[in-house]
Amino acid sequence: MAAVGTTTVPHSSVDGTSIRDPARLGAAIRALLRGMRSRASSASVVLLPSASAMRSFRMPDAPAREQRLLVRGELEQTGALPIGAGVFGFLWLPAPTEDDRKEADVFAFYADDALVDGVREALRVANLRLDAIEPYSVATMRAFLVSRPDSGPVAMLCPWEDHTDLCIHDGEQVRYMRRIPGGWDEIRYLRSAVAQSAGDGVKPLGVSDAGQPVGFAPVPLGSDASSSSANFLAAEVARSFAFYSREYKDSDVPRALVILSPRTFAGPIASAIEGVVPIPVVTDDPAVWLDVPEPSEGEQGALGYLAAAGVGLGDVGQILPRVDTSRQEAAAIKRRQAPNVLLMGMAASTVWMLLVVVASVALAFMQMSAEGERIRLKVAIDAEWAKREAPLRSQELFAAARRAQLKVALPAPTVLGSIAQAYIDSLSIRTIKIETGGKVTIEGDAASPESMQMFAANLAKTPGVHSPTFDMMHQDENGNLSFRIIGSCADLSPEGMPKSGQE
Repeated sequence: MAAVGTTTVPHSSVDGTSIRDPARLGAAIRALLRGMRSRASSASVVLLPSASAMRSFRMPDAPAREQRLLVRGELEQTGALPIGAGVFGFLWLPAPTEDDRKEADVFAFYADDALVDGVREALRVANLRLDAIEPYSVATMRAFLVSRPDSGPVAMLCPWEDHTDLCIHDGEQVRYMRRIPGGWDEIRYLRSAVAQSAGDGVKPLGVSDAGQPVGFAPVPLGSDASSSSANFLAAEVARSFAFYSREYKDSDVPRALVILSPRTFAGPIASAIEGVVPIPVVTDDPAVWLDVPEPSEGEQGALGYLAAAGVGLGDVGQILPRVDTSRQEAAAIKRRQAPNVLLMGMAASTVWMLLVVVASVALAFMQMSAEGERIRLKVAIDAEWAKREAPLRSQELFAAARRAQLKVALPAPTVLGSIAQAYIDSLSIRTIKIETGGKVTIEGDAASPESMQMFAANLAKTPGVHSPTFDMMHQDENGNLSFRIIGSCADLSPEGMPKSGQE
């Protein structure tokens, strides 16, 4: 390390994980570099864990040129990233398989475009070029892997406020990585709850009556107040180790589990995990090799410097490749370049507005002439329509009345004429009924079956009753015959003509 320095973040320039005022933050960074007498021209930035999220999934192996497109497609499909927006970096690692299939385990970290835009703008004000933005846990783990004395398999646990990142390294490359919900906030809550139950006031973190950090007075994690959260974290770590042992049978078992956490929380976390993992749990400060002053306040200790050193190491080969989350899509780059384009556009728009004023005057005269012509044409059309409106309306009313008549009127004269034409002397007609819809019913008496058949045959030849059929034939005890014939006149107009010929 050539130099180390810290500075106070300007008030209201940063709100949580978002940069509200990049100009003020960039000016503070520039002043810090000036005080350190640094001539750096580029910077790599550690992304706070709360500013990024992580997804892991398994997919078929693919060439390096296709991997980023496949990972973005997976993140967009699951809703982790909006389509065409957002930033992400990933680790693409070969997955163990029992057959000839080639698969890969993908561990992706992603964030919003606004965060990267704010970082880039702050560094621009500080006269620095952005090299990369990496997640806090990845940078911290890389620094630990590079600085440790041995190179055997190791597992690393990197807690934060609301989550914990777990990484298993086989000594040569990363094999497994997972984000577990739950972190420092549970430890804070547990300590506060236990202190209140004992009747003591809740003291700020890092301060105790004995002058030692509260972390050195550990809460019994097996108690009722703490067992739920602590046991959940321990169970998830144990489940991850079981999954690793099952899926990565040919890989070496980690020799130790290193907790990359401030000393305030390393002890309580270790006491919860020691009983469920079959390897030693190490809580030594992993940043002791850094020759930096430890902050006098806060929970971070020297881990902040460890993360900064890790991101500064860059890509150290297969040990832990760089996970750069600063790469943006083409649409986001265009949005970032929009202010420069806007300045050029404003100059061109001034000339354009002058031309528009001249053109608008000429267009106004043309519109006045066109409006006059449109009014004259409308008056002529209205006059012609007034001449033709009454005849067309009368024709429409007549057609509507004719359609209504065809629906309800019946061709009674034609039906009666057809019955009279088919009548013979040996029978008598009692009832003739014509119903709506064109159904014709004829009832009567006959002297013999032959006379009934002859009457029906004659009726079928007439134009008024179509398809006559016997609905009933009856002979009483005296030998008298009665009948009922049903036919149809539905296809006739009220005048007795076929409807197709009338319409």
